[in-house]
Amino acid sequence: MWDFAELSEEASKLGGPAALRAVYIEKGFQKAVQLAAQSLRQGRIQGFVGGVLAVGVSAAGWKAFKAYRDRTEAAAPAATSEAAAVTADAAPAAEEAVLAEAEAVLATAQADTVVGEQEPEPGAESSPPASAQSAAAADEDVSA
Repeated sequence: MWDFAELSEEASKLGGPAALRAVYIEKGFQKAVQLAAQSLRQGRIQGFVGGVLAVGVSAAGWKAFKAYRDRTEAAAPAATSEAAAVTADAAPAAEEAVLAEAEAVLATAQADTVVGEQEPEPGAESSPPASAQSAAAADEDVSA
């Protein structure tokens, strides 16, 4: 049988061409609803998977960033405290060296003082010693 004959036979079973058209429209509508429901389920699943991935990747990225930031913040004070510890350890040694050097200078200065020479009083004008003044006066007399 050819296609028109099959179509005419099917239309006569259903009650005419208008009924055949209504059946095809109804079948098409049902098929469309089924496909829409199926695609909606797929869309929901895809949307859910996409949402989980978006939130999961964002949360994982934030956790990784926080871990990195906490690690770098913890490393900075540790480096500073190590430098402070080195400075704190070196400070007493340097202080002791300065004190030892100052004592050595004082000992040398005390050994170099001339016995019997009077130290000038604070605030008094310093004048050359008497022997230097007499020598200067003697030079003036000779040249005159």
